[in-house]
Amino acid sequence: MLFHFTREIIDSPFGGDSAMTAYNRLNKILSDGHLKGGTGYIKGGHQCVCFSEAPVGELAAFFSAVNSVSPEAVRYRPYGIAVRKDWLFSQGGRPVIYQPDNEYENLPATHNWRHASYSPPNIDFSWEREWRVHTPQLAISPETCFAVVPTAREAHQINHGYSQLHTAPIQNTGQMGTYSNATWIAVSLDLYGLN
Repeated sequence: MLFHFTREIIDSPFGGDSAMTAYNRLNKILSDGHLKGGTGYIKGGHQCVCFSEAPVGELAAFFSAVNSVSPEAVRYRPYGIAVRKDWLFSQGGRPVIYQPDNEYENLPATHNWRHASYSPPNIDFSWEREWRVHTPQLAISPETCFAVVPTAREAHQINHGYSQLHTAPIQNTGQMGTYSNATWIAVSLDLYGLN
């Protein structure tokens, strides 16, 4: 699986409603049905949607460690989208190429959106195992991904908040019953050790 995590917008340059918690941003992504590409930390101003291939248990441990030290120091929060690697590959997603900035020009123009700065020990984000899709917007659906949240309570809110009620006959009784059919599914990171 590959993971795209959201961040909070606290001091929005646009003010008012533009400020959002990471949970609210995740809900907006689910409602909109797409992830927006960004240019942050991407040399050359390329618009990409970014993911991490780090194992989910390692991501949960990372978020737990950050929360216990300084949660405001981290770029991302444990709210996001998980997709299968083969699906993202079919959408044009590729792993980044970790290299020094002076090697950026060595990449062909068709591949330089994959460049990620690497200059240890000062700049080393290789633990993220980053993947990118070179696009301003990536359409997602419940058939191609699921939501990731920190707690079972929030997973329950998404699973039921994005469900549709249906009425149908109950088998072998002749009576009508109402059931809930979840549209978006969410998995909580506390299952993987997030504190």
